Amino acid sequence: MRSAHPPSLPLKASLGTHALLGLKNIKMTCSPTTLYFMLGERCLRNCSYCAQRNSSGGIYLSRVMWPPVAPEEVERGMETAIKRGARRICVQTLDYPHLLEDLRGLSNILFSHIPVSLSIPPLSEEEMLLLKEMGVEIAAVSLDAATEEIFTLHRGAGVGNPYTWEGMWEAMRRSREIFGSTVTHVIVGLGESDEDLLRLFEKLKVEGVYP
Repeated sequence: MRSAHPPSLPLKASLGTHALLGLKNIKMTCSPTTLYFMLGERCLRNCSYCAQRNSSGGIYLSRVMWPPVAPEEVERGMETAIKRGARRICVQTLDYPHLLEDLRGLSNILFSHIPVSLSIPPLSEEEMLLLKEMGVEIAAVSLDAATEEIFTLHRGAGVGNPYTWEGMWEAMRRSREIFGSTVTHVIVGLGESDEDLLRLFEKLKVEGVYP
């Protein structure tokens, strides 16, 4: 695979990651042990709570700024980051047409040093197998909502997305089978009850998915 990449590749990194890579001089009380990247310029989807949704012009994700970073800068800074304590890479991917191509183009840089976790849209079995071949250790499919009703309202048909509750569960099961284990993300505060959360966590435990 090539080690050179087009400058337009939509890769961003958290400010803490820029610091670990030696790209920014930032005073930190405690250095992170995970390098956080975001891949994608504009998401096709429109999840109501996401700053990266299609209808948003936000530069944040989870209140974290994501300045652009060139693949070559990551390549040069990776050894420095590991010496400074980086132990894992986490890539948050948006849902867009060339996602798999971009991940393949970055695999030599991001996937060959320390363990890599991806947060991905609900990909097919073939696509997940490609990620495993690239060296991805964990592929998380984010459920986000605690109930089907809340999911549909905020992440599914209610906001014009093609995602379905059952489709997400099927994708989580695929990820578990292909990668050996999987995780998901759950947002608390979208209108669920404590009982909804307990029922969800019980089901996740039965399914072998770690929240």
